[in-house]
Amino acid sequence: MHRRHARLDPRLEVRDEVRARVEDLSTLEGPGTERYVALLASRVAAVARGSETVRIASADIKRLGAALPAALAALAPETRDLAFGEPTDRIAHGVELVGERTHVDLSLEAIVAERRDELSLEVAAILFGAGGSD
Repeated sequence: MHRRHARLDPRLEVRDEVRARVEDLSTLEGPGTERYVALLASRVAAVARGSETVRIASADIKRLGAALPAALAALAPETRDLAFGEPTDRIAHGVELVGERTHVDLSLEAIVAERRDELSLEVAAILFGAGGSD
């Protein structure tokens, strides 16, 4: 029985660590979260050229409707001329930037997909240890 617990304990630790990181990610998208607004504002500021329209996901309109324009104005004053359009149902959460010939998905899902390789390495390190083998 002791041997079984010795094998199970590291797995439980990994489970707890992954669960904690998932909970941290979910708070990023939680209502009224300043980190979520700051993340989206920085992403919009990084790609906006000035003639696009920002469309907030319908699910996020209450928490981002006023906070995102304010965060953008504070972060990058040159973005104050961006238009904010009707909410969108094309994405679950986050924003999209729509221009005459462009469409940039800045949803949380798109950010995670963009960083998939990096995040996969992080998960592998959690699951299998920093050295790669135990």
